Amino acid sequence: MVMHRVAPHTSGFRGPSRLDGAGVPAKEPIWGAPEPPQGFPDRVYLLAAAVFKKMCPEKATSQKAAISYGKKVERCVPHARDEGAQRQAYELAFNALKYQDLLEDMLVDSCFYPSHPLPDDLMSLAVVMLYDFQERKFLPRSGLGCELEEKLEDVRKAESCLLRFKTKLAASLARCRVKLDLVNIDWILPEVVRTKQERATSLPLYAWVNTLKTSLEDVCDVLKRAGISQAESLSQLETPAFCLDPHCRDVLVFSPKLRTSLYETDLLSEHKLVVQDKCCSLVSSAVLGTLEEGSDVLVAGPTSAFTVAHLAVLATPLFGKVFYCAGYLSPIQREEVQETLSHMECSNVQLIPESFSDLSPSDPRLQNTRVILLMPQCSMSAISNPVEFILHENGDTELLQDLSQGTISPERLDLLAAGQTQDLTHAQKFAKVQAVVYCTSSSYPEENEDVVRRVLGRKMENSKLRPFRLSPPDLGTFAGERDAEEKFFKLEPSKESNGCFLAVLIREPEKKEMAEGILEKAAAKGLLDGLVQTQPAKKKKRKVLRKGLHRQTTTPGSSSNQPQAGPAKDKSSAPSKVLQASAEGQRPQVVPSKSKSKTTCRPPAKTLPSATGKVIGATATVTKQRPASSRLIVTAKPPAPPPPKGRQEVLKPMVVVLPPVMFPSFTSVSATTKNPPLHRVPPNIQFRWKPNSQPAACPSPLSSCSLYRAAVQHPRPWL
Repeated sequence: MVMHRVAPHTSGFRGPSRLDGAGVPAKEPIWGAPEPPQGFPDRVYLLAAAVFKKMCPEKATSQKAAISYGKKVERCVPHARDEGAQRQAYELAFNALKYQDLLEDMLVDSCFYPSHPLPDDLMSLAVVMLYDFQERKFLPRSGLGCELEEKLEDVRKAESCLLRFKTKLAASLARCRVKLDLVNIDWILPEVVRTKQERATSLPLYAWVNTLKTSLEDVCDVLKRAGISQAESLSQLETPAFCLDPHCRDVLVFSPKLRTSLYETDLLSEHKLVVQDKCCSLVSSAVLGTLEEGSDVLVAGPTSAFTVAHLAVLATPLFGKVFYCAGYLSPIQREEVQETLSHMECSNVQLIPESFSDLSPSDPRLQNTRVILLMPQCSMSAISNPVEFILHENGDTELLQDLSQGTISPERLDLLAAGQTQDLTHAQKFAKVQAVVYCTSSSYPEENEDVVRRVLGRKMENSKLRPFRLSPPDLGTFAGERDAEEKFFKLEPSKESNGCFLAVLIREPEKKEMAEGILEKAAAKGLLDGLVQTQPAKKKKRKVLRKGLHRQTTTPGSSSNQPQAGPAKDKSSAPSKVLQASAEGQRPQVVPSKSKSKTTCRPPAKTLPSATGKVIGATATVTKQRPASSRLIVTAKPPAPPPPKGRQEVLKPMVVVLPPVMFPSFTSVSATTKNPPLHRVPPNIQFRWKPNSQPAACPSPLSSCSLYRAAVQHPRPWL
């Protein structure tokens, strides 16, 4: 019977790893190869069996296809130094988990399990090898690599048993497909898992540029010389090409057809270009938007050394450091992180041996930390290629059990949300931290919006700390879906990228910071586009001019104990007149009093002619004192309260009424007087401003002529 060939549907399966344990790229591809798989080395099967046995759910013995896998031992899966072998093993175990029910039915229906050719401890090895066996059309392994590998007795024993039952196993698979009416075995999977599986095969390759070793322009030139053209957008990546990412300015996007060609260049081996998922690059760009010069960043949560290195590269021009909480890493993983950072030439990274929850907000090492990047453990439900992402970003491999079925159990979801809430609450306790960037790779609101709202809605334990508020992240061209009210950033999973959730929390400004300061910052960033005319500069200028006027109205000879003048009756003096008087250089005359009294300043409300024949407008007030000590007291009015914010004050025009001009034809005093009397103002004459929209008519010289003939003589007419 001819079996239907199932197309390869794994992502990150059998293709080139980024770096092996020594930091050198693999010579042969580990995933993405067009040839059909030819089997794996014995150590890969053995590691995959250990992963499968640890993650497979326990079934009741009453079920028809209940297979016993022996006693589970609570121990960690051995860590493979070879990253490529480790990824192959986890991919093989993950696929066996997805098709576990079908594989167990085949073992029972073909009488493989009832005949007990293998002990229960080796049944997990038989399941993972059976999945690969049917992928190879039940053909034995071939290839020089498999023959030279170390031969393991358990693997060889399980393989020989499967080869003896290969005809019965193939017939059992055919009966299952006919019974369930399956075009191929992929249709037995849940729709969610099948959709992710299809997306994973077409995901582009994302890589960020290490600007500590090269520049974006140089990398583009190397790619073009290698025959890789540059496209304008992601929609043009159907042919082998690359383009710039619309969100991250230092990230390049490559066609999935260039997986092998990209590793043939020296960009990856020299660490000038680092392949990483777009979600991690988005987080680094969001942190850069909140980072100030000279401030440090604290990275909390299970993330990879590549994310830390990306942050260190972005923080280097700002002279900032990156602190990495490595409390959850094993000694071997810490050594690999240090080795990776050394290859990246990131010298501004410091590892903290404690976990984030054990750090004290008053830790002296974190006194210069202003931003916290929080990437807590999440369900990874928005990731289409979970195995590749989890292994590359140091995620929780136990999540593969739920992800293989397409759903997350409510118990695990509640446990994850509780840990995320605890971490986000702890991040707010750092007094000097001004921003917290919260990111998950989950599509569940329980881990995203609900966690942020819950934490922001709680009252902080320390009442002296200022609360946080949401702020939109700075991510260049906004192509993702964002809640305009809550200012969240959500990237839905698609064939172009995995999904992620991003929230930026900014600490509220201090109460003493007024609105004008916020407007000035917004105008400096170009967010207002000239729509709002800021008034703080005008108010500041008025305040400075008032201070200058106060200095001008106080002479060194004036005493500080002159009596304070009474309040002016007219309060309609305009600030524009004060500015005009100061600009023309008109200085009010201050006559010191003989008595010991206090000199006070009040805004002028009256005009008076000076000895030179000019008018001092809106700068002095004539106050009538006792005849014995009648002197000219210059007073200044306290500054008026500022107008309400958002309201522009319209100043009415002021009319200055000048004293009548005395011509020689209207006076009896001879114009040829050699010593004309000085200009003096009678005590019963006062001049004041008249705020009238129409110019006031000048008084007739005949009506006031009698008042000036006896006391006022002008050396020349008014100009």
